[in-house]
Amino acid sequence: MSVEFWIGSLVAIPIGIITSLLTPWIVRKVNNWTHVNRQKNIEYERKEYERIRGFNNNKQDLSVYYLNVVVKTTFLSAFMAIFSGLLYTSGQMMATMRIESDIIYDFDFIKFISILTGLGQFVNLFGSVMIVAICRPALNVWHKIKNFQEYENELKSRKIIHDNN
Repeated sequence: MSVEFWIGSLVAIPIGIITSLLTPWIVRKVNNWTHVNRQKNIEYERKEYERIRGFNNNKQDLSVYYLNVVVKTTFLSAFMAIFSGLLYTSGQMMATMRIESDIIYDFDFIKFISILTGLGQFVNLFGSVMIVAICRPALNVWHKIKNFQEYENELKSRKIIHDNN
């Protein structure tokens, strides 16, 4: 038999023994971790249900919630529009001043104008992502309230809430 066989055996056998000894411990840790996460998810869903039920029972609170979302998105839209507009405008003004002064374009100046325009586009994209992040939970609330009975029945079937809620 070759040396590689004996080296492989000397390495593989201890690894197999260690793996066999560690497997039950790893399984216990994973089961405990999933149980803790499951309990956290159940608690979160119960709190979310109470919030949705409160909105369903009190439409004035729901209106205030939606008004808050509208104000946040309007403010964010205005802020991002101003910031990106300043970037676009400064790039365009610099390009216009350069053309009117009859100075030959150098590569660094053109690159700088492109960077300003790119930053303006990035700010628009970032603002759009932030607005979606604000509106998505509000749309989720709307959907749950619109189909409240189905939402409630689904939570009951999963034993998240009980009939006395």
